[in-house]
Amino acid sequence: MFKVEEPDEPFCKTKWKLEGAFYGMLVLSLLAYIGYIYVYERKTPLIQEITNLAKAPSIQTTQNEKDLLVALKANPLTPIERMFFRSVVNIKGIPKDGSAAGFVDLGSGIILQEQGYFLTNYHLIRDATKFKVKVFNARMVAETYNAELIQGNPVNDLALMKIVARKVFTPVYVGKSNPVFAGEAVYTLGNPYGTGLSINQGTVVEPEQTLIVNDKDYDSLIVLDGAIGWENSGGPMLNSRGEAVGIITAIYSQNDGTPVNAVVPLDAALRVFQDIINKGFVLPHMASATTEVPSFNNTGIEIYQWVGLFLLGLLSGVMTGMLSMGGGIILVSGLIYFFHYGLVLIRPIAYLASFFTSGASAYKYLRKGTLDLEKITYLVPAAFFGMFLGYFVGKVLGMTLIQMILGVFALLTSLVLIFEVVTSNGYNPHKEKPLKGIPTLKYSYLLGIPMGFFSGVLGITGGVIEVPLQRAVLKLPIKQAIANSSGVVFLTSIFGIFLSLGDGAITGAFDWQFPVLVAMFVIPGSIIGGQLGAYLTLRVPAQIVKLVFSIVMLLISFVIFFK
Repeated sequence: MFKVEEPDEPFCKTKWKLEGAFYGMLVLSLLAYIGYIYVYERKTPLIQEITNLAKAPSIQTTQNEKDLLVALKANPLTPIERMFFRSVVNIKGIPKDGSAAGFVDLGSGIILQEQGYFLTNYHLIRDATKFKVKVFNARMVAETYNAELIQGNPVNDLALMKIVARKVFTPVYVGKSNPVFAGEAVYTLGNPYGTGLSINQGTVVEPEQTLIVNDKDYDSLIVLDGAIGWENSGGPMLNSRGEAVGIITAIYSQNDGTPVNAVVPLDAALRVFQDIINKGFVLPHMASATTEVPSFNNTGIEIYQWVGLFLLGLLSGVMTGMLSMGGGIILVSGLIYFFHYGLVLIRPIAYLASFFTSGASAYKYLRKGTLDLEKITYLVPAAFFGMFLGYFVGKVLGMTLIQMILGVFALLTSLVLIFEVVTSNGYNPHKEKPLKGIPTLKYSYLLGIPMGFFSGVLGITGGVIEVPLQRAVLKLPIKQAIANSSGVVFLTSIFGIFLSLGDGAITGAFDWQFPVLVAMFVIPGSIIGGQLGAYLTLRVPAQIVKLVFSIVMLLISFVIFFK
């Protein structure tokens, strides 16, 4: 029969009121602010600098007219090309399956916002990594930029990406896609090779139809009469007034290869990513287009998303509070597979959450005298170096490889937990004596590098590496190794926050406000979960906890490797 380990001091007599009050006030303040947003600020934008798509300037008012006239004389454009040649991008990527060594053309995308956010089909970028885009400037010269996946939505076959550049781009003018009517003449645009626009004319057959393709339901699609090829997939569909009203979706039946000539209404597509694009604005010309769903209107995050982020933070916090490892893996995996965020957003979210959870743990260990500040000071510089190196290595690696590394870490965590359960008979951690002072082993300060490196690459805390290393190399008792690990994680999280948010702001990879906003929903759950995990540690047999979470880690690794 499993036995619960007796704590050094009864939980009810420990001096926890000060830190408990602090984190309690923090959680309540975050929840109160979210409630304030929902109840009182529904019509007020949280972030003002996001451009209102309804007022997107036309190309004639944003470019140098003299340069445009010279360019048009040398290479005349049609009226449609003049309006959209700067707003439709060509997307390139490296296939995940290795079928091509370099970048290949994937399809097109629609620039939605001046900072470079653009919309495309999820199926175009799903099997590729390391994206680049080509976009025309005012002189009709194609410029190449790196691009990052911000968020995917497989259900609606949509993906939101961002051009990595601090420049002003020309967004497409969005028209009202409802109603389009049967028989209306429309145009489909694409930029398949980055050399110019592909323009085809078609006719609306069904303005709103649900289709089942490859066992998936696609709702409220606009069906056209002509075949849509990959050349225009991800590009805009224009109505008879020359307004962009849909995103073209070139999907094919797996049974007979028949193309499905479908278009996703653009206003519906924008609502999928309203939390990022416009922080919940309902554009004036779209207000009656579709049924609204309950949302925190000036954040754009819907209620079910808030609950999901909170529960994800809670679960990761419980695991961190009980085992001091694996919480980061749960958080990062959930953000990838349930919310489909790109890693460029996941890392700052994870660092922000880790800052609060590891900070609470480190403070408690410091109060109890378990955390050794001398060793922390000794290990942190190497951890900082490892994180800096890992962060930029992670930017070079493709998402597929990073997911595989995450799966390996989940599997490793599971094996470590199972090993601890098997070898725990007769072991009493309270009999181990803490070792104070600087380690005497040569180069032992380098032990911080592995944890920092993988934290930089993946956004996880790295405790699954650091605790066994300190146990094996420094011969530390497990409680002291866990305490020291939490201290190092706390300090590296601070470094990671500034590194990731600073990099995003400098390069233009994302707007720093959005990961901070998402973290606001994760952090309360993480804090509550961390405290709950510490509480349950004293009341639930450690072996049972480890067995349960080892199964969770196995499931995560299975999903990553075989999904």
